[in-house]
Amino acid sequence: MQDTYPGATNHCRNLLVCGGMPRSATTFMHRYLARYSNCHKTFVKESYLFHRSRPFVDLKLKTLRKDKLYLDFTPTYIFDLRAVDAIYDRGISCFFILREFDDWRRSLSAYQSVNGLNCSRYLANVTRKDFESRVEYVKRRFLTVDVNEVTDNTEGVVSLLQSEFKVDLGRPLSSVPEKINGSRTRSHRTGIVFGVNNFPRTLELCSSALFGLL
Repeated sequence: MQDTYPGATNHCRNLLVCGGMPRSATTFMHRYLARYSNCHKTFVKESYLFHRSRPFVDLKLKTLRKDKLYLDFTPTYIFDLRAVDAIYDRGISCFFILREFDDWRRSLSAYQSVNGLNCSRYLANVTRKDFESRVEYVKRRFLTVDVNEVTDNTEGVVSLLQSEFKVDLGRPLSSVPEKINGSRTRSHRTGIVFGVNNFPRTLELCSSALFGLL
């Protein structure tokens, strides 16, 4: 965990955003935090909200209740600097989970093979230079944690988030979710795989529209 970062000082306290390289334990972290009583329960983990236009984002943010903490864990924000800037400019509480470049590529490639997904847009287009550039960009603006800290010291990360963003998660209402290595297990249903491969933008729009309403 970094000691300091020049992020926004007045954090939005009813929305917690998490980005990072895909296959960086964002699903596990989302499930872990969603157990807490003060977190708004929604079926949408990845809202893709900040990939959308400014009017759309502003409209959706107005629908969020002030007495609950909403979770938006969309890893692909790290690939979209406009999304990163939109989050930063609004003072949204946000952190990124990072992992080493070669380790990330191995995990994503294995995940693609096991689940029959088309992740080529990441594997082919994201070079080491691109990767390092994005990592440095978010580090200058947001809190970052390493994927190993998430899996090995989850409670420590939870305490850091509550302290850094001045939020109260409440109490856990269910048991700790199981840690599953998604790179070695088939974790997508056929229908979802078809949608991811064929209608990615449609799924993103639907998720953004549903965010905060379920």
